[in-house]
Amino acid sequence: TRLSGVVMAITLGACVVILSPVMSQIPVAALVGLITLIALNTFAWGSLELILRVDWIDAIVVVIVTVVTVWKDLAIAVLTGIIISGLGFAWHAATEVIVDINVDDEERRWFAVKGPLFFGSAMNYRTAICTEPFGEGMVVLCFKKARVLDVSGVDAVAKT
Repeated sequence: TRLSGVVMAITLGACVVILSPVMSQIPVAALVGLITLIALNTFAWGSLELILRVDWIDAIVVVIVTVVTVWKDLAIAVLTGIIISGLGFAWHAATEVIVDINVDDEERRWFAVKGPLFFGSAMNYRTAICTEPFGEGMVVLCFKKARVLDVSGVDAVAKT
């Protein structure tokens, strides 16, 4: 609660001001050892198993943000984590586009596109559409399960 935070702040401030001569006698090495023991005992060691279950990019982001926080600054670490997560999302989304190719009885070739179509996945889309020469009379592009997200996606569709 708010009251407990206020009481803690007042108590800690009073200890620093009033008991500073006594606290200055405590060796720094003892305080480091005490803080290390507190950190080791409060860490949930079972949570390390979660790293094996989460996406590998998220695990890398956690490790990199932790290292950058210790090495540099929390603000730089957060910015680094946001950039790496954004790049990881773009990479995942770029590899998500799937094109299913079918030919029906009426000599129509169907391309069913699934996933987001944007600058990162446009090349995969064009490669999947242009893998074979068309011998059918009609080509049908089905975007029922796809999303065109930017101009690069629109351009890729226009060029097919």
